[in-house]
Amino acid sequence: MLLIARSARRLPATVAFFQAAGFAAKGFAVLDTTAHPLEVPPGVTDLLVTSQEALLALPTPGPPLHVVGAQTAAAATAEGFTVATVGPSTAAALADRLAAGPLIGRVFLHAAGDRATDAWAPLRAAGATVHTALAYTTRDAATLPTDVVCDLAENRVSFALVFSPESGATLRRLIAAAGLTAPCGIAALSPAVAAGFDGWRVRIATDPTLEGLRHVL
Repeated sequence: MLLIARSARRLPATVAFFQAAGFAAKGFAVLDTTAHPLEVPPGVTDLLVTSQEALLALPTPGPPLHVVGAQTAAAATAEGFTVATVGPSTAAALADRLAAGPLIGRVFLHAAGDRATDAWAPLRAAGATVHTALAYTTRDAATLPTDVVCDLAENRVSFALVFSPESGATLRRLIAAAGLTAPCGIAALSPAVAAGFDGWRVRIATDPTLEGLRHVL
């Protein structure tokens, strides 16, 4: 069985995807988010989006988006946003990609979560202005559900699917609090997500999409 550890908003669709692909799958809402709608200030030319959770806070239409990951890009396009750049799996990699182009005079707004770090020094060094606005806040799950603990303890979970470094850290903490040590394999969306799972049996998606995860299971 797969244990899908994802945000509450995206969990049902993800569980449905893997069940449709023929897997037995159970969901665990490792975190939940609350959107904080924001207005784009005058003068902003570009928006930086590092998580799908930020999309709920943004007005559309609006300035072009520069996003982290193909999944975020697809979600943004489906919601009617214009996606100008799709970066790899981290904000730092997106910043490096954008910094290779002409940026003088451009004004970026990062629609950020409450736990975001500032990865935009390369943009500023290339002549851009970067502002940050709070788009969503995050709450971690406090405990593992009893049925999930039993499934893990009795080796019924082959892989836990993990989609972000933050959700991975929460999952590790909750599993340790339940008295378990690496009780299943980990299928991680990217190398950045896999980084904290030393000592676990880890597979990394062939590309940072649900299909990429499916291919390694």
